Amino acid sequence: MTNGYFNDVYTKPWCRLSPYAFGLAVGYVLYEVYQRSNVSSWDSLIPRARIYNRYFYFKQILISTIALVLLGLCIFGTYGDYIGKTLTRTHRIVYLTLSRLGWSIGLTMIIVICFAGYGGVINRFLSRSIFYRLSKLTYGAFLWHTLVIFVNYLGREQATHYTIANIVNIFLWW
Repeated sequence: MTNGYFNDVYTKPWCRLSPYAFGLAVGYVLYEVYQRSNVSSWDSLIPRARIYNRYFYFKQILISTIALVLLGLCIFGTYGDYIGKTLTRTHRIVYLTLSRLGWSIGLTMIIVICFAGYGGVINRFLSRSIFYRLSKLTYGAFLWHTLVIFVNYLGREQATHYTIANIVNIFLWW
């Protein structure tokens, strides 16, 4: 990565336009489906007759697996850089272009499954009250993190070298 990544990519809003637009479109579709139904729950997203055939659980597991694979690829897509197998320029471009959209697609798949009532363990886990409080905390951190990064890195007298010891030190002090 170049030193201009923060200025050229990280802070630019159009680099996050695709997941925002995708989430906005899916949210609008879910809202419209919910508004047009005469049912007071999200069960209107799927046919009323829930037929538990032999393919039902296969579809549920397949969608969950695809979502988790997408999320995993977004998280571990640059793992090669950390084990000494440097990614090519093409791989970096593909990762930076598609990772944010892939993340939003994976999250959307999980959200739709949960709203449809087929989330199972995932829905029970994500419906805990602690996540309501954490969502407010993480949104607040999102709003403040750019300022914290500017204060932290622009206030240094020398460049930061990314080593494990340095990352642990930064984590413990900030």
